[in-house]
Amino acid sequence: MESKYNNIITGKTRFPEITALFAFVRARERRVMDREEVLKALDAGSKNFSDFVVHISKFDIGSYIASEIKIEPSTPPRIFESVALKFFEQEAKMIRDYTPKPCSDIIELFLEKYDAYNIISVINSLRTHSKPLHLIPIGKIAELNILDKLETAKTEEEVLGIAKQCGLYWILKSLEKSPSEFSIICSYFSELKKLCKDLKPSMNTMKAIEHLVNTYMLERSVLFLIENKAPPTEFLLCTPHEISEAFRDLTRAIDKLKYHYFDIMKKIEPYIKKTKEDFIYLRFLIEDYAYTKALELLSTDVLSFDSVLRYVALREYEARLVSLAYTALYLGKARKVLEVLSS
Repeated sequence: MESKYNNIITGKTRFPEITALFAFVRARERRVMDREEVLKALDAGSKNFSDFVVHISKFDIGSYIASEIKIEPSTPPRIFESVALKFFEQEAKMIRDYTPKPCSDIIELFLEKYDAYNIISVINSLRTHSKPLHLIPIGKIAELNILDKLETAKTEEEVLGIAKQCGLYWILKSLEKSPSEFSIICSYFSELKKLCKDLKPSMNTMKAIEHLVNTYMLERSVLFLIENKAPPTEFLLCTPHEISEAFRDLTRAIDKLKYHYFDIMKKIEPYIKKTKEDFIYLRFLIEDYAYTKALELLSTDVLSFDSVLRYVALREYEARLVSLAYTALYLGKARKVLEVLSS
């Protein structure tokens, strides 16, 4: 497949196969469970849990989850989320396999992001001598069936060896220089931006990628605010200037972030200084802000590789949002989440 499309010039040359890909993506997009439908499911589930299951089962993602696990009020959220994200991976891989480079490389990087999360989780657990958080079964490590090997790694050298075995070269660069959560994430975003430039996408697509990157950095900043501490210097070096500048004075950080990110900060500020149990509201608001704006920016032109990336981002948003909806039901916070999102 790759050799067949190697000489395609993105945005200029059209082939029947590529036109068919765009049409296929457009058709698949109609099967996505959008934000409105997820909130309908959440509303129904807040009254009767079985209605949540019935509603999500009308969509591809819901029927897939129901076929893999028994969806009950007591099912741990991490199990539900893992299956939802496996569905996203399945969709992303299907599109990737019919997409020429460098667009297929960008889709692959969307999946490798979860390798980064898993490696970060294990490195943090080794440094704090604690058990790793639940690892997400997506990415090259999971594909090679060595996620258990990563989870039981005893040293950071073992983690490095696993990254090498999986050919995660962008992760290796950061691990060899400065093995930390922020160096890995910064390396990821640098690679993503580089691939996007190779694709020569529309200006709106570059803005969408920048928005997703900046929102992630903002979310991490909010976590530091919850703990009332300044982020480490290595993190601030990766952030947009407005975030690093805001943390020059921790006591004024919220006000400064509100100046640059008024829309989202106005919504999440009431929950920043509350208990960690309220983090579910922050997650909903930030995920909503990240993906809604990015999807608005991404092209919906049926004859554009931007639309392929839009579909992958849309499927990821679907998986993350339906997982958060289930978590809200599990925690008994569904009604409050609906109030927060409608305010």
